Amino acid sequence: EEGCIYQYPFDITQFVEPILTFTVSNTCNNVVNGAIEITSQNSNDITFSIDSVAYSDNTIFENLELGDYTLYVKSSEHNCEYLFPFSIEELPAPEIVIFERSTCEGSNNGMIDIEVVSGSSLTFAIDSDGTFTEETHFEDLMSGDYMITVQDEQGCIFEFPASIANIPDPECHKNNLQGRIQ
Repeated sequence: EEGCIYQYPFDITQFVEPILTFTVSNTCNNVVNGAIEITSQNSNDITFSIDSVAYSDNTIFENLELGDYTLYVKSSEHNCEYLFPFSIEELPAPEIVIFERSTCEGSNNGMIDIEVVSGSSLTFAIDSDGTFTEETHFEDLMSGDYMITVQDEQGCIFEFPASIANIPDPECHKNNLQGRIQ
């Protein structure tokens, strides 16, 4: 009817944005192994995507390249979408100084000492034998070329060459320790 006013009561509900915690694992040097892990503190009805197309309740995205990303979070309860930017950065290589002591001809008394200049929680192996140690002193080495493998706390692997020279007998007893920055 004309001139009539009708009143209908209704409630407007404001939805609470999800409270999320992110753990970002950066990528190793030239390796695609970045990751993000999501923990929701106030909602169980949300799904996640990093391409805004494929959503799932999976809270871990792995094998991410270096770069900037957007985490898309969708609530199935009220069909709202939230955007959370994050970045995967490349971890820097540790800087070490390698000290090499040559070996006497026909002996295996060469030595490699490693001094850490930058990097933390590093472990070391010689010639990638798979056995990592926090030890930075390696002795009883024969002459030859070696590969020092360094692993950081993220599991990133870095390799540095070293070489133990063979010194003829008459000159063998001189101090033959040499160092170089890697």
